[in-house]
Amino acid sequence: MHTPLHGADVEPAARGGRGVLRSTDGGRSWHNVSTGLQNTNATSLAAAGGWLYVGTVQGGVHRMKL
Repeated sequence: MHTPLHGADVEPAARGGRGVLRSTDGGRSWHNVSTGLQNTNATSLAAAGGWLYVGTVQGGVHRMKL
């Protein structure tokens, strides 16, 4: 799943079992920002108010500062 945040300077993505990846250069390079997730199999992403919310398989919902 790839979910760009329009108007933001970051672009998060969730990739099957690899956790949450973040790009700050338009997708040329990606960095794993999954530290603290109970489960790195992310199933959904949402952003609001400077936070990224990550839904994970059997791990609930986690909040990460953008």
